[in-house]
Amino acid sequence: MTNLATQVQEYFLGLGLNLKTEWLKVQLDNSQNISNLSVDEVAERIFNIILISDLRTISSGTLPQNCGQLIEKELTQKTVLQVNLMVNIGENYEKREKETTHRVLKFLLTDGVQEVWGMEYQRIPKIKIEDNKNIPGFKILVDHVEIRRGLFLLSPKNCEVLGGYVQALKEERIKKQKQQQQQQQQQQQQQQPQLQQQQQQLQGQQQQQQQQQQQQQQQQQPQPQQQQQLQLQQQKRSQKFSQN
Repeated sequence: MTNLATQVQEYFLGLGLNLKTEWLKVQLDNSQNISNLSVDEVAERIFNIILISDLRTISSGTLPQNCGQLIEKELTQKTVLQVNLMVNIGENYEKREKETTHRVLKFLLTDGVQEVWGMEYQRIPKIKIEDNKNIPGFKILVDHVEIRRGLFLLSPKNCEVLGGYVQALKEERIKKQKQQQQQQQQQQQQQQPQLQQQQQQLQGQQQQQQQQQQQQQQQQQPQPQQQQQLQLQQQKRSQKFSQN
């Protein structure tokens, strides 16, 4: 590895990012007009490429082994992580894509090798719910972060938003959304015959109830012959009463 590549790699190690040697060499070889640039200037160019790259393909990881299983620990080293997934568990499914006052964000994070879960312990203003839809794969820098039962507790004090995105994650998210929509449509189509059958059953029950009510009303109403007999009986009674 060239002296420049070594210096750039050490530069990013200081930021908590362990770049793969082969990947870094390819990026430096493809970079133009860098012979007269300082290490910081070259690193800035590489950093812009990192922001739109997937850490799972360019990083060898910096997190301690099995840190997702740690019960209680403070991670004192700086570490660059990629947000593969962000979910607002403080709201129901319908409101998870909207900015609300009751948000509680949970993150699926990776250093390129390990995947760990993080929680927004204190609200981080620079992270928006819309980021989950528009820029999945954005990068964060954590420093002196508390780990509780494998969960990274994130706050503005220990988490800096670097930005970026991963196109593959965005496409994967869009694909999943389409699959979910198709599943919902299929469920609705499957439910329609059942709903129609239920409606028909309800209509049949209502008709039966109406018929029963009509029959009861008819039974309660006296028939014409019965009415005539009642009238005759009343007349006879009235005649007897008048004679007496």
